[in-house]
Amino acid sequence: CRLCDPKTPNAPCPTRRDFLKASAVAGAAGASALLSSGGTAQAQAQYERAVALARHDPHVLNAYAGFRCAQGAYAEADVLFARALANPLYATPWVALGNAGLCAQRAGELAQAESYYRRALQANSRFAPVLLRMAGLSVQHRNHLSARGYLQRYRAVADETAESLWLAVQAETALGNLPAAAVFARQLRASFPESQQVQQLDNWKSR
Repeated sequence: CRLCDPKTPNAPCPTRRDFLKASAVAGAAGASALLSSGGTAQAQAQYERAVALARHDPHVLNAYAGFRCAQGAYAEADVLFARALANPLYATPWVALGNAGLCAQRAGELAQAESYYRRALQANSRFAPVLLRMAGLSVQHRNHLSARGYLQRYRAVADETAESLWLAVQAETALGNLPAAAVFARQLRASFPESQQVQQLDNWKSR
């Protein structure tokens, strides 16, 4: 067997598949950069090339699914997320599940979104973005006790955001815990004075 790297003689030599996967991942990263700079059509072509090179790579498929969801192609994105999740070697399935849930939520499919979020938390109970989204859905469904629970779990793994504090204000007010709601409202104003959530708080209090 030829020696690929004298510094690591026991390391296996990269295969053609390894090179294709590396190229696909690089292509997906390049597509993301193009998208950030406004090159949507170029990003689309780059993502399609990346998927062609690594048809079963969950990271590439998850990235492309997120791209298609942002374009409003919700059904196509859902298929791509499913393909990513079908790979048994995917080490972080909760990421794709969380993204699939967010995409379903944007499409107005709240029951499907909640199903994806619950699956994500079954895979990783400390996944902060999904804990926060479940708190948001709980407030939306007027299940404020559930919202409190998700927010408590969220605070155990992540810092407060304007969104988490605003959700806490709504949940605690609905539960009749006005002192706690006032504390969260003060924290929201102090930490995020220019946020949209402070404006929502002001509008809410002026009703």
